[in-house]
Amino acid sequence: MYQHLKPHQRAGISAPGITDSQLNMVAKNYFQDASFSSQNGLIDLWSLYNLFTDALKTSYIDNMIDHNVHVGKFISHIGKSIRMNESTWYLP
Repeated sequence: MYQHLKPHQRAGISAPGITDSQLNMVAKNYFQDASFSSQNGLIDLWSLYNLFTDALKTSYIDNMIDHNVHVGKFISHIGKSIRMNESTWYLP
């Protein structure tokens, strides 16, 4: 949904840096991955990060580093929001 926001709505929102098909892979593996899937609907940030980096393996090599940097920033943003008990666009 991020990519469909108007530019002024994107201000201050950390971009996930991942394509729709990669995000679909993250969602699928959230339920099915043998090592990093959710446990009873809960997932820690390390496992979530690993789901994202696994999905990024489908990126072209020239985009992989940029995508990994964006995902790292995205997970850090989510973690900071949880620690500070702050609302973020991705978490209500």
